[in-house]
Amino acid sequence: MKKVIGGFAALAFLFVVASCGGVSESDLVGKWSVDPSSVELELGDGVPAEMKSMAKSYKKDMQQEGADEVKAMTIEFKEGGKLEVGAEGQTQEGTWSLDGENLTIGMEAEGMRVDVTLQVEMDGDNMKATLQASEILKSLKKALKAQGQEDMIKQMAGGGDVDKMAEGTSISFTLNKK
Repeated sequence: MKKVIGGFAALAFLFVVASCGGVSESDLVGKWSVDPSSVELELGDGVPAEMKSMAKSYKKDMQQEGADEVKAMTIEFKEGGKLEVGAEGQTQEGTWSLDGENLTIGMEAEGMRVDVTLQVEMDGDNMKATLQASEILKSLKKALKAQGQEDMIKQMAGGGDVDKMAEGTSISFTLNKK
């Protein structure tokens, strides 16, 4: 389960890689690192107040205590649509493709394949990305259904309406080319 959560966390960082326009494949090729101070979390109206409070606390912890771990993570877009995410000597491979401003990233963790499409915005060697929770949820539901584990999402949400929580919820941050 830790590998699944870790894989999704890595995937979330990758998803953030995507948010505006005028991007070519050659713009993406190379190694990138996450700027932990740039993380912005927008929680939709469907997210319970208690979860919003926990999310704010997590963001603060990540920016203060987990900043070194986040900075140590690298995301490498390789030619030919290959992707490698690494931190602390461990790497995970995936795929990527670009269609205009839409970046699709795919990764597999413990036999579950997750593909998410984002939009990318480049500013020189900086890339700002925004990931919509509804996109993550759609991909996660598909992967869990393929494994016969549809109920896992309800369990993770504590019985809440995950679709309603995902609506209007997003995360964005900046990656810097190394």
